[in-house]
Amino acid sequence: MNFFWWILSLLIPRNKKLVIINTLPDFDDGCRALLIHLNKYGFKVIVISNTKYPKIPFWLNHNPPQKIYYKLSFMGIFSYHRAYFVIFTHGIFSKFLPNNKLVLNIWHGMPIKKINIYENSSQDPAKFSYTIAEKDNYRQIMSFAFQVPISKVLLLSNPRIDILSIGQRKNIDSVLPSYKYLAMWMPTFRDIKIDSNGNPAGLNNSLDSIDFLDKCNNYFYNKNIVCLFRPHSLSKFTSERFSNYSNIIYVDDNFLQKVKMSNYELLGVTDFMITDISSCYYDYQKTGKPIVIYFEDIIEYSINRGFIMPLLNIFNEPILTDILSFFNYIDFVINKINTSNISIKNNSTYTKIFIESTMI
Repeated sequence: MNFFWWILSLLIPRNKKLVIINTLPDFDDGCRALLIHLNKYGFKVIVISNTKYPKIPFWLNHNPPQKIYYKLSFMGIFSYHRAYFVIFTHGIFSKFLPNNKLVLNIWHGMPIKKINIYENSSQDPAKFSYTIAEKDNYRQIMSFAFQVPISKVLLLSNPRIDILSIGQRKNIDSVLPSYKYLAMWMPTFRDIKIDSNGNPAGLNNSLDSIDFLDKCNNYFYNKNIVCLFRPHSLSKFTSERFSNYSNIIYVDDNFLQKVKMSNYELLGVTDFMITDISSCYYDYQKTGKPIVIYFEDIIEYSINRGFIMPLLNIFNEPILTDILSFFNYIDFVINKINTSNISIKNNSTYTKIFIESTMI
């Protein structure tokens, strides 16, 4: 296969202005940020999808790529070889790295849980020319995780962070109940089993408990908080599980299409975020807004998956593991919002810096 791939890379001439973008899920906010800026620099962009018939997001009409091809189609494979630049999050045809193209791995945020070699020493990571790290101490982590020299890890932020600064609340207020505070809950991926009734089962995690969600909804209602619940893209949660709640709003792709916002665009208009060890933690830090870390199954997760480094070396916030401390800390956060002038940062230049540092 590598020999065949190598022959194709020699026979198909390169176009130095052609860029391939492949993200998981298709058309994520990294893809959106790149499309906004790459067109300004005169690049021709082709998006390679992971599915044959991907859902086309609303925003693609404003910054469309030249073409969209399924990655295993003839044109998907041809375009991959034709492009000089390839940008991916999880890898595309990445067992072989041609020496006549620049392959950029933007991953999908700085990892907190173990990934790649950290998780499985026998794993064969995707091949690429360069990857990125948000912080200097993460350069060594990404270097080891992907088994590349540290010189291949560039100190750059993920382009998707720019999307946090472009949203407006007027897009969603008409579909939400009245509120004083808007939160977004973004838990990391868990391998959750689903029972015969369509409910998550098999993990000792609060989100598996209807009683816990009932208490959260009552608390949010009493505190005049609307909490947008956005599960991980690989999660098996369904909207039906949250349909009876007044103040916990389930966010899926259909909801985002309805309000004409992407994931990070919606996250950017919130007052605070709730998460555990999702990589969006580092991205949301850029906004200067409060973050609540709720991680009840921390011990089980540590045993089953593990972390890149001790969590106390990562989080500035307390790690909350029970419902009482969870509610008490949110009380503290909303009091801080009421009494403090939180400095909201709006620095929409990360994609520009990424492009000019790697592609110009």
